[in-house]
Amino acid sequence: MTGRPWTSVVLPVGMTVTGAAVAALTQSGDLTPGWQSGGVIGVGALVGSGLGLLLARKEQARVAAAEAVEARARVLELFPLELPPEVLTDARPSAVLRAERAVAPFRGRRGVFTDLSGEENQGALDELLDWCLTGTQQLCLLSGPPLVGKTRLTMRLAELLPPDWTAGRLRPHAGKQAYAAIRACPGPHLVVVDLPRWQADQRAFLDAVVDASDTRVRVIVVSRTPGLPEVFKADLSPNTTRWEVSLAARVHLMPEGEAGDLARWYGEAVTAFAQATGRGPRVVPSRGPQTGTPIGGVQARALVEVLGDGAPGDGPVTASAHTEVAAALAAHEEAFWPAVSGTSPVGQELRRECVAAVLLFRPDGREETVRVLRRLPDLSGALGERVRALASWVERLYPGATDGSVAAPEPELLAHVLTVPVLARASPQTRAGLFGALGPRQLAEVVGFLLTAAPDFPEAVPLIEEAIRLNGAEPSVSTLYVGLFTVSVSRRTDEILTELITNASLSRAQVDGLKSVLLPVEAYPRTWVALQERVVRLARASDDPAALAASLNNLGNRLSEVGRPEDALAPTEEALTIHRSLAKTNPTAHLPDLATSLNDLGFFLSAVGRREDALAPTEEAITIRRSLAETKPAIYLPDLAMSLHNFGADLSAVGRREDALAPTEEAVTLYRQLAETNPAAHGERLRMAEQNLRDLLRVLGVESDDVMPDLRAHPLETGGQTTQTAGTPLAEDG
Repeated sequence: MTGRPWTSVVLPVGMTVTGAAVAALTQSGDLTPGWQSGGVIGVGALVGSGLGLLLARKEQARVAAAEAVEARARVLELFPLELPPEVLTDARPSAVLRAERAVAPFRGRRGVFTDLSGEENQGALDELLDWCLTGTQQLCLLSGPPLVGKTRLTMRLAELLPPDWTAGRLRPHAGKQAYAAIRACPGPHLVVVDLPRWQADQRAFLDAVVDASDTRVRVIVVSRTPGLPEVFKADLSPNTTRWEVSLAARVHLMPEGEAGDLARWYGEAVTAFAQATGRGPRVVPSRGPQTGTPIGGVQARALVEVLGDGAPGDGPVTASAHTEVAAALAAHEEAFWPAVSGTSPVGQELRRECVAAVLLFRPDGREETVRVLRRLPDLSGALGERVRALASWVERLYPGATDGSVAAPEPELLAHVLTVPVLARASPQTRAGLFGALGPRQLAEVVGFLLTAAPDFPEAVPLIEEAIRLNGAEPSVSTLYVGLFTVSVSRRTDEILTELITNASLSRAQVDGLKSVLLPVEAYPRTWVALQERVVRLARASDDPAALAASLNNLGNRLSEVGRPEDALAPTEEALTIHRSLAKTNPTAHLPDLATSLNDLGFFLSAVGRREDALAPTEEAITIRRSLAETKPAIYLPDLAMSLHNFGADLSAVGRREDALAPTEEAVTLYRQLAETNPAAHGERLRMAEQNLRDLLRVLGVESDDVMPDLRAHPLETGGQTTQTAGTPLAEDG
């Protein structure tokens, strides 16, 4: 039958079978003899062709289904992930620590599941399974710090799904077509999208998921931070609200375990890794890493303990020890390279640069790998055969899912240590070759990778700046969002984002979009200053003096909040000048803003020790606010009470304590009145005002009962601790 269409066999067979059936009917007397001469063949042909068409359609459906499964495999890495046999016996850190291999049990994490109602429940795995089977949201955000076990949790979830489910991880560079490929296959699907491995195409995929509104495709978005991953809505498109609804299901993982637990888990990992690497029994140290170390960090250190010297001793794991563990893992990883991939045709440092370049760009095929390697100055003019040999060498080290592609080693810490320090010590020419002439997508992905590494490797920050500068480009809004959701919230994150925003061109809508996710404000103080400086620049270009004055006032407050009250003076004084001019022509609209600028200026002058200079603007603010409070007390009495409090504090600070008594006493009276109706909003400031008055009376030698008899016995409970010291001025709210 070789070379013959299968239908050429099916049709004759169909005719023969049908003809035999008709002959049997004739013999039984059910058909007249006339049918025997011409009817048998005609009916046989007709029915046989129909049967052949039916079988042909079934075959076409089978082929189409097989092609759909193949198309899905190109965009989705299915769970359980099948590891090549050589990986199961590989003793490299990147093989032993792979989540799929699960050499050591993963413990020590606690998850909090939040559903659409906002209720929190412990037992993240059970809740996630229930969400997959019965939830109404298409997407769920799974967040947690590095090495806490987010990947392991998704794999365990996949094991618990019913047999008709298909689960897997979205492959790199799978774009919008990935959703269609997945949906073309039958049954429900669970897709894991890993933001720390961010690729620009992931956003297109998630856009398609949300647009389709089909809960048969569930998506878990894995991120380091619990905020909404606006990276996929960086252009503030109309779908943002739908994303907020879709991502209502959330799970946040946190490390847990006491010192004894960590020591026990550390011992388990040491024993398991010793067996997996053939190193034999090991003496397990009596102490493990310090409390709060994620389980991935515990296991990374345990592997270094097994493989040889280089890990810290039994003491607590500090930040520097964390990078020491990473460096030790990298040294052991490199030692295995020749055994895994053979001897490379270049020297040791160029080998490292080749690996670093490929891990940075993660090429998706042999030719792309060759193009990446040719970015290195030492290989830019090399013979094609030599470069292809190097590309093959790297691919054998870290083979990707498709032929010729490269996958980053795990854990992520290992990929970072094999890349960032190598690039940081490389020559300027090498970095220029790697970072120069990048397309927008390449630049965003390079910056995303470096941002992810920055909390552990500070040298990644100048690399980011260099990549942006070499391309003559400003960081895109997408890149800024990548920074928000690939980097754990930390002071380092704040510094990185500040640098990026300072160099970016942002619209007012984009600034507001960033502010909506930069929460809480205290986690990103410098970033908020950079955003507000951008707002000021936009306001200057808008020819709207009221908007400019408001933005200058806000900038002063942001600068003060980050401990820069001296720098806050200039924008506040400029805002005051503008507001004074506007209030002359339209006092109804602008007097409240003028009072705010005056109060702010007094507050900042006090903060820099110029208490005498603070008196005039604060007193003027009192005059304006007293007038405003006469007509709208509900709005302006709190502002008047604050200005009176500040004025009394400044008078007392410059030695005019008798003059300070009246405004301080009036501030207490007003705060009592306000706290009676809204203790939550005003109780804390009442407590501070009363404390100021008590201190002032004590210094003056006056009994409090002579001034305010119930001062010592006021029954209001404030329920909180102040962040400001009594005797100091109060800042404006917001």
